[in-house]
Amino acid sequence: MTTEFAVTTSNLSSSHGHGEGAPIFYAENVFVAIMNLLIFFIGSIGNFGVILAVLFCRKLQTTTNVFVFSLSCADLITSLFLFWLAVARLSPSFGWPWPRAYWLCKVSAYLVFTCFGVSVYNLAAISVNRLILITRPNIYTKIYTRFNIAVMISITWLLPLVVGAALPLAGIGGFGYDHRDHTCSDLDNLPTAHLFSLAHTIVGLPVPLLVLTFSYARIYIHVRRHFGKQLRQQKEMSVSVTMNGSTVCTVPSAACERRQAQIIQQQLEITKNLFTVFIIFVIIIAPFFIFNLFPQNSPVSYRINLYLSVPFLANSAINPLIYAARHPQFKGVLRLMMLCKYREIPEQTAFLQRFTKTLN
Repeated sequence: MTTEFAVTTSNLSSSHGHGEGAPIFYAENVFVAIMNLLIFFIGSIGNFGVILAVLFCRKLQTTTNVFVFSLSCADLITSLFLFWLAVARLSPSFGWPWPRAYWLCKVSAYLVFTCFGVSVYNLAAISVNRLILITRPNIYTKIYTRFNIAVMISITWLLPLVVGAALPLAGIGGFGYDHRDHTCSDLDNLPTAHLFSLAHTIVGLPVPLLVLTFSYARIYIHVRRHFGKQLRQQKEMSVSVTMNGSTVCTVPSAACERRQAQIIQQQLEITKNLFTVFIIFVIIIAPFFIFNLFPQNSPVSYRINLYLSVPFLANSAINPLIYAARHPQFKGVLRLMMLCKYREIPEQTAFLQRFTKTLN
């Protein structure tokens, strides 16, 4: 460890930083660690709730929610392993407190780092799903077969995880206890650290963000041009309405027209909710990624990076809060789960029925 990062016990007991010119004060590390523990608590409970909601309610077991389920799994892993990043920050010796379990620090850094990429790719997959459902419903079920969905989910997970493991094996970057950031992270003191961060940014961000931007822009244009026109045409035509392969109604009537309008409106509400997830995601992660595109070699840059990491990691806890507050299908089920009214959940799955029997 260099003298720049060295610290004594007497330094820690004072209100000053750990050495003249040192980048981060111990009190700042404690603050960020507390924020990480808060994210760990909210994110773990929230994402676990979203996962259970899908497992409990057949109404939530839609094609789109397969990707939401996958997104929540990635965010849950991120939230759970944030605990160990916080433990590393709270170590008064500014080092990993359990040398014999150093592998836990490396695994935690790897999973938090790569599961972020999994989240980005799942958000992109969700946007494409909504785009096809709204703009090309006639081919939706042909594209989203069980096999194709399994392939899509596999890609969203394997690409970030494989890249995260392959780069260190090729001698580019690595994971462990970072003495600059005082936590389990990618190792900034390695000669190839900047190349490692740049490679992850290029692989994990531009393509998914382009897909997200294109998909939601295309949805907006489509809705603006055709939504009003489609509603007017529905009043003049007798058609059978099909959504996700299920026939809703087959006779021309005022009730059928209202049902059609309700389905379209609900799908738009779901799309707007998922678009909100995307917008918040971009707002809170963009500053961190843009800042990390450039080398950081000053105490000021270290502090900026430290505080930008808080909203960056908080994204894993924000998504389930959005579902609970805004999603037209999730919020009702999540509310019943919070009140422990499992028997009132509509369209119960066999899994939930077995679960409620164990409560008796």
